[in-house]
Amino acid sequence: MKKGVIIIILVLLIILAGALILFRNNFNISRNDSPSPTPQETTKDSKTDTSSEDSQITIDKVLSDVKEIVEWETDKYSRGTILWNTENEELKLEGIGYLFGEKIGSNEMKLQEKHDNIRVYLRDLGFEHDKYNVASSLFGTERSILKLNNIGCELYIRDNEIKGSTDMGLLCTDLPEKVTSVMPEPMSEKIARSIAETSECTESGALKDTAIYNESTKTWWLDLDIDKPGCNPACVVFEDESVEINWRCTGLIED
Repeated sequence: MKKGVIIIILVLLIILAGALILFRNNFNISRNDSPSPTPQETTKDSKTDTSSEDSQITIDKVLSDVKEIVEWETDKYSRGTILWNTENEELKLEGIGYLFGEKIGSNEMKLQEKHDNIRVYLRDLGFEHDKYNVASSLFGTERSILKLNNIGCELYIRDNEIKGSTDMGLLCTDLPEKVTSVMPEPMSEKIARSIAETSECTESGALKDTAIYNESTKTWWLDLDIDKPGCNPACVVFEDESVEINWRCTGLIED
């Protein structure tokens, strides 16, 4: 009796297994009826946004992000004129952004810190110098003209003796085609020298007339007139406008 029951159970299990195999095969046939996507179709389906990150940067994004970086308590843009040089003319472009002033000597260091933070942020975004616009080398003034694609920005900080204040501004504008069509070039010696002249490089000595550009590191090396035995110091100016003194010393350095 028990043997008969076991046989019946085995038969039922075999039938069930056969039914499962038949169902699976039918399912695979049905699924394979639709053609597999070609490599081109797969690429098309998985493709999202082909635009570069740079092309997504807008003036509003730049200014809103800067507002958070320097913690400016305002939602209102100021307007001002950006003097933008081209190869043949000086353009007066209307810019929007932020203009601030502090009484000279009150929060000057705080403004300088904000200015430096903005410059680092713009350089990190990919903003670069325009070859026809040189930073100001006037004492007590820092001015940078930078551009990325069709966006141009002016960043400055200066002492205004008439108003008795230290003013800082960031203005950005949409650049006309006559500006955007110019291909970016490496920083010129004139720009590098202007940056070096207002940096800590000249605190110990003046710049000499000799300078070389290092293609591999994208840096300018401007010789310094500093008397240090065994050394040939130079002011190194980087693409991000940072500077450092390289003493280029040989042998034992004497104090």
